[in-house]
Amino acid sequence: MKKHALILGSGKSGMAAARLLAENHYLVTITDDRWSAVEEIPQATLQDVHPQITPEPWPAWRKGIHDLVVISPGLDPRRPEIVAIKLSGTPVVSEFQLGAAALAGPVVAITGTNGKTTVTEMVTAILREGGWSAHSVGNIGEPVCEVARLRRRSDWWVCEVSSFQLEHCPAFRPRVAAVLNISDDHLDRYDSLRDYALTKWSIYKNHLPGDTLVIGSSLKNNCPFRDPVLVDEDPESIRRTNEKFSLTIGLLCGVPDSIAHRALKKFSESDHRREVFLEHNGVTYINDSKSTNVHALEHALEEIKRPVILIAGGRDKAMDFARIGPLIHKKVKHLILIGEARQKLAEVWWHTPHTMADNISKAAELAVQQAERGDVVLLSPACASLDQFTDYKQRGNLFKEAICKKIKKTTN
Repeated sequence: MKKHALILGSGKSGMAAARLLAENHYLVTITDDRWSAVEEIPQATLQDVHPQITPEPWPAWRKGIHDLVVISPGLDPRRPEIVAIKLSGTPVVSEFQLGAAALAGPVVAITGTNGKTTVTEMVTAILREGGWSAHSVGNIGEPVCEVARLRRRSDWWVCEVSSFQLEHCPAFRPRVAAVLNISDDHLDRYDSLRDYALTKWSIYKNHLPGDTLVIGSSLKNNCPFRDPVLVDEDPESIRRTNEKFSLTIGLLCGVPDSIAHRALKKFSESDHRREVFLEHNGVTYINDSKSTNVHALEHALEEIKRPVILIAGGRDKAMDFARIGPLIHKKVKHLILIGEARQKLAEVWWHTPHTMADNISKAAELAVQQAERGDVVLLSPACASLDQFTDYKQRGNLFKEAICKKIKKTTN
């Protein structure tokens, strides 16, 4: 008899999990409590997959019917419906766990509050420079289930793993795991910073002899595992810290330092992470839309040595914005605040002049008007993007477009 699988969530990862399971002869049901009508079902062709349409939170699940439940990373595991499923004893896994179990080849897994995308890309570049085939997957690029379904092979899989993806990974075991740093983030999702940290540390919970854990030296006293490899963070430069992690991981994978350094010399960071995209009339414009927490904004401001006009705000994740109030006061000459958290930011950063903006286009216009020669205009929101945008990439792209449009109009 065919096994039955239920997919909770119809986003990119949920659909990838459905395709992989369908090709492995599961009867698959996809359900999403955002659906209320047929026309709202994502347009995707899934052989032998029959989504259930429901406006209620997942009544498709029935004890004794489904052999497996796959949960999308965007769903809060504290929801009563998910708690009930787990209490029933039905196996619940993340899309990431499902796909990672089907990958052919050893895995490097990288997590942390900040820097994981950059380190994932750096490590991939180092491994390729060393002659290996290596691919970045997970929270970066394609969902792991999609890569596994296409039966791609690689000498190394370099996985960026978020805490959300680690929540339902009972069997995940990377050859090399890295926890870069842990600071307050996603506290709207976790009951405490401790719960968030424990989820990050779970990346190494299934280790065996021969596996290695790499951590930042600041985490040494909080690491629950013995004998990790320590990387000394550079307090002056997050870029140099990321390079240190990448060189360490590359060496553990068999790439000599000389080759790894050669790869890093050719490496350039991806868009939306402290991306200098325009210089005009002595003003530098930086897109740091990937800054979705206080720690990331703090790093961005510390690296800038000129007066800053800062665009910040978005969806609050219950973070302590007041902690960097003194840094904001020292570095920022004017704040432009957007999104759901803008009133909260205005209150906690009250000692810095601010202007409210209804959208990113208006914020960009105000920033161009405020900027003087020698200033830096910085988009570094310190908040999630989902209040007004599909993701941080859309937020960053719209910001860049709005800045360029305003400058062109002003220049003309």
